[in-house]
Amino acid sequence: MKKLTESHSSSIERFRLYREDIEDIYAIIAEVGKNITIESEGYSLKDLAELDKLGSYRLRTLKISSTDPYISFDFEKGRLWLYIANDTVIARGAFEKIAKLVRRRQTIVRKLFYNTYIPAVLLGFYSYRFASIMRHDTIDLKNGILLFGIGAIVLLYNIFMLLNVLKNSGIIIVKSKKELPSFWTRQKDNIISNIIYLLAGSILTIVAQILLNK
Repeated sequence: MKKLTESHSSSIERFRLYREDIEDIYAIIAEVGKNITIESEGYSLKDLAELDKLGSYRLRTLKISSTDPYISFDFEKGRLWLYIANDTVIARGAFEKIAKLVRRRQTIVRKLFYNTYIPAVLLGFYSYRFASIMRHDTIDLKNGILLFGIGAIVLLYNIFMLLNVLKNSGIIIVKSKKELPSFWTRQKDNIISNIIYLLAGSILTIVAQILLNK
């Protein structure tokens, strides 16, 4: 009589891995497995050093796998799929080490806004209506419903976009964490452009409303 073994898998999202994390994951798999293979961006790599030759800051795909036991670390479309063919003590030990490492790098929020154009227009219209109503020092039922409706749309829109971003938000960075520039250096262009879009959209909407009311 022979005990049958089962496979085991897990999907992990919302994480940010760096070069040192990938090296640790490779070491965990290599410690227990044989015939280690690395695949990324449509290429088969001899070792992790060849990641630098891909010319990418972030990896869209990365797969590290071994045989005897079969362990697979498969990252694609922002989601990680961990898999072991036989749920043995050795394979499960490596599996749990990798899962723990990745979960330690999980993040809660990637972006507040997925797209700033629509919120900018809605916010501009909302600001104009609110200021207009406040000048009369009263809010009737019609204006109250209007303000509540627009505010709810803005809120629901951004909640929807936030959830959409978080759905598949895993990121693998080719460089180590120490080699990365500061957050402001990396994101200042996006931050500035988003602020400009938001302000411009609000101002244009207010101007349009003023012209239409003349």
